[in-house]
Amino acid sequence: ASINCIQGTCVILANSTFLCLCPTGRSGRFCEIVDPCLITPGTIAPCRNGGTCIRLSTTSYLCVCPIGFTGAYCDVANPCSNMPCAPNATCAALINGSAICLCPPGMTGSRCNQTVLSSFCASSPCLNNGTCIGTICLCPINTTGPTCNAIGTSCPTSSRPTLVCLNGGTCIPGYGCFCNVGFTGENCGTPIFNSCTRSTCFNGGTCVQLFNDTLICLCPAGYTGSRCEAYNSLCVPNPCQFNGTCIPSGTTGYICICLPSFTGPQCNLVTNPCLYLP
Repeated sequence: ASINCIQGTCVILANSTFLCLCPTGRSGRFCEIVDPCLITPGTIAPCRNGGTCIRLSTTSYLCVCPIGFTGAYCDVANPCSNMPCAPNATCAALINGSAICLCPPGMTGSRCNQTVLSSFCASSPCLNNGTCIGTICLCPINTTGPTCNAIGTSCPTSSRPTLVCLNGGTCIPGYGCFCNVGFTGENCGTPIFNSCTRSTCFNGGTCVQLFNDTLICLCPAGYTGSRCEAYNSLCVPNPCQFNGTCIPSGTTGYICICLPSFTGPQCNLVTNPCLYLP
């Protein structure tokens, strides 16, 4: 019987058996299996530029390309090999042979090496050489505030290394800020408001703020009421003798505040005649 070694050479062995010697690119008992990855005489290797060929079937294969090349046959130079994108960015090869860097959030630029300016930073809000990052201002020494707008004295502590004493506050190393009169707070940034500035005593009355923040109006002679708004003729003329002070009491009375050595409803009594020599 005729033995058909496909494109191979048949060799009769001593025991009446045979062997097909297959050419490059074929295998199997009758050389019937084609390996598309093997180079046959007169053909070109299917995977170019050092690519590795992986046989998928007798007629199909896959080229695994080295760095710098792409395409079905590894015959296309990979543009990403010459496109160094910044860390965390991804290089994408385009169909026209060029490449672009796909940037992560917050980065921009052809290589993704530039920080995206937020709408906050776009208006350059940081004063006194402050640096804008995202939505905050990083302030240089001796400045503080949301936009580095407050200038003071740097006073770093263990709990607040960026502490700045404002409004003329004095830095005490290891302690913090010693504030000027009228200011309080860790950085002397909080004004101490005198409540009397928000309360008006009428008719020349004098506002006095007590320790418990209670306000009273000291009214001049002839006036009474919580804000000296009512006229009281009981103290005009002054009924208190010997320079006593008349203070209206309600709307129908008054009280005399007497000088030392005098007493009585109208300061008309001498407590120690020896101290008063008319």
